[in-house]
Amino acid sequence: MQMRFSNDGSSRNTWEAYATSKSRTLSAGAGTKTVYAQFDTNNDSIADVSTSDSITYTISQQL
Repeated sequence: MQMRFSNDGSSRNTWEAYATSKSRTLSAGAGTKTVYAQFDTNNDSIADVSTSDSITYTISQQL
């Protein structure tokens, strides 16, 4: 199984071996951050499963 990721939904990393966790650098600043993932279960470099997830990153001011 292979996997690849994108922060914008179009430009994706190259395929890499599947792992149960993956570190990802998100864009700077507050706001909604979305990571898109594709998984290739047949190792033929064609995505069999595509998904995404979003978080809202808030920067708090210190008093």
